Amino acid sequence: MIDLDGDWLPELSKDPLGTLVRMGEEHGDVVRFTLGDQRTILVSHPEHAQQVLTRPKTFIKGGRWSVMKPMLGEGLLMSNGERWLRDRRMIGPSLSRHQMARLVASMVQTTREEVDALVLAAREEQDVDLSAAMTRLTLKVVVRALFGDAIDAHIEAVDQAFARANSWLARRIWATDEENPARRARFDTAIQDLDDVVLGLIEARRASGERRDDLLDVLLHAKDADGVGLSSQELRDHAITLLLAGHETTANALTWSWYLLGQRPEMIDRLADEARAHGCIEGPDLTQSRQLDFAGRVFRESMRLYPPIWLLPRLATEPTHFDGVDVDSGDVLLVCPFILHRKAGLWDAPDQFDPDRFGPAADLAHPFAYIPFGGGARTCVGRHFSLLEGRVILAMLAARLEILPLHDGELKPLPLLTLRPRHRVRVRLRERL
Repeated sequence: MIDLDGDWLPELSKDPLGTLVRMGEEHGDVVRFTLGDQRTILVSHPEHAQQVLTRPKTFIKGGRWSVMKPMLGEGLLMSNGERWLRDRRMIGPSLSRHQMARLVASMVQTTREEVDALVLAAREEQDVDLSAAMTRLTLKVVVRALFGDAIDAHIEAVDQAFARANSWLARRIWATDEENPARRARFDTAIQDLDDVVLGLIEARRASGERRDDLLDVLLHAKDADGVGLSSQELRDHAITLLLAGHETTANALTWSWYLLGQRPEMIDRLADEARAHGCIEGPDLTQSRQLDFAGRVFRESMRLYPPIWLLPRLATEPTHFDGVDVDSGDVLLVCPFILHRKAGLWDAPDQFDPDRFGPAADLAHPFAYIPFGGGARTCVGRHFSLLEGRVILAMLAARLEILPLHDGELKPLPLLTLRPRHRVRVRLRERL
């Protein structure tokens, strides 16, 4: 364990990802430093990541990241203890692998609508902001999965509210200055806008007594072990958490996928051939979507190189010790998937884009060497939905469009709440005939 002097918050506020990567490269697998007024430990070995992520009572959500609670409330990303366990047991089955059949039809229909619009843009030779297009598409997919088509009229308002709220949150997590009242007011307005839409839809559904084939219906009728359901506020917290986690992470992974594919054009043809062989011009059914093997490899490999959730912070609730790491109560532990996913010794050619490393013979050096959805009991509840959505969208785009990058050089990541491209990703579209 290496101890670094001084407060590293000013450095991290300027470049959090780059600073943590340099710490790991220069000082090894365990680095202890001060972050504001909290002692912080960066662990960069998969064994250490496993120790942190599989002990949810010792290492909880909290610390500086509690700034997200005004938006996410007590949703699954922020809650702890018995509250988290109860809600996880109630919500988990609704997004399990076995529930995908009832969600894939809506996912495919929504993707087809957006691909149709992009085909029109291709015919008119319009340049497209790929990141914005993927964000719009994935938001539409997840809001329909959650609320059905009742939310279609509100999608633009939800998108704008998330953008304003995320901008403030990303700034405050690493902030070294006092909170700006005007910026906080804009954040509060964004949260109110989200509440107006989400709580309004929840209360309208409750009042109607209508049964619908969407996730809100499942959540409204879910019961815990004592037969108690979720309150409207609890439903609001879970809905906003699912909306945020379910669209921004997937949108970023899709954008990075196309950026990486742009460097390997032969792989785009391979992706298109697979997509057309499995019904992706019109849209695959569940069986066909699960046969999109190469699309799935591309999506997983993009999340290895550019994990949307690039940092997993935890707060220690008690003193503990593991593998030479001494932890005090109140310490913050940082697990960085970006570092683990590119760590020499865990991966062959770690900086190379190689989807076939996730082929049938794939054998991870350690189960926590690849953690785009976290790990342990708190592994993302929507991982099966995300993996299916990613491969379906990639395949349906590739079946009908060539996506030609207009940027030169390397696309740098921007580490906000999720790992986005630093600049807009402009592309030229060409219709496949």
